[in-house]
Amino acid sequence: MKRRKVLRVLVTVGPTQEPIDAVRFLSNRSSGRMGYAVAETAREAGCRVTLATGPVCLTPPDGVRVLRFETTQDLARLLEREAPRSDLVFMLAAVADWRPARAARGKRPRAGGRWALPLAPTPDLLARLGARRDRPFVVGFSLEERWNRARALRKMDVKRCDLMVLNTLRSMGADRTRLELLERMGHIASRAGSKSSCARWLVREVLRRYRGKGQQPRGELS
Repeated sequence: MKRRKVLRVLVTVGPTQEPIDAVRFLSNRSSGRMGYAVAETAREAGCRVTLATGPVCLTPPDGVRVLRFETTQDLARLLEREAPRSDLVFMLAAVADWRPARAARGKRPRAGGRWALPLAPTPDLLARLGARRDRPFVVGFSLEERWNRARALRKMDVKRCDLMVLNTLRSMGADRTRLELLERMGHIASRAGSKSSCARWLVREVLRRYRGKGQQPRGELS
C-alpha cells in the first residue's frame, strides 16, 4: 500500500484584541465558530491541523494542535513561524485593521472628561502571507457589508490568495452563514446553512482544488 504525505493545515480563528490600557481593548464580534468547524472538519479529513485561535468562548476540537494569540502582532509572529511548516492556510481570523497608537499604563480613570484615542493601522497579515516566497496554499476570507463579489475578487488578487471565501456581516455571531468560494476566474460554488455544514462543504471544495493543482504536501508520510 502506497503511503501518502499528511497534509498540514493551519486555521486562524477568532478576533484580535488590541489593548487600550491594562483593562480595555479594541476588538470585534467574531465568535470563531466557523473556524473551529473548519479545523475539526480538516482533522476528520485526515489532515494534521494547527488551530491558531484568538480569544473565543469555544472548546477546541480533539486531535488538533492549539496555539493562542491576542493581538495582531501575536498572530503576525505566529504566522511567521508556522506558515513555512504548513501546506494550506485558512485565514479566518478577524484581524483588527486599527489599534491604539499607544496603550496607556494601568487603568485610565473615568474622571477627566473626553478621551481622544489615536489609532494606528495594523499590518495586513493576509497580504504579507501571500507575498511570501515560501508561502503555502492560502484561502482568504472577505467579510463584506453587502454581497460584493467584485470586491472579494480584487482582494484575492491584491493579497495573492489562491482562493477567496466571500461572506457578509450577517454571519458574525450567528449559527448559520452563506459562503461563496472564488478563484481568480470568478465564482466556483456557494453554500448556505449551518456553520458546521458549510465548513464540511468548504473543506471538501478547498482540498479538491489543492490536490487538483498538483500540490505536494511537505509533511511526513502517513
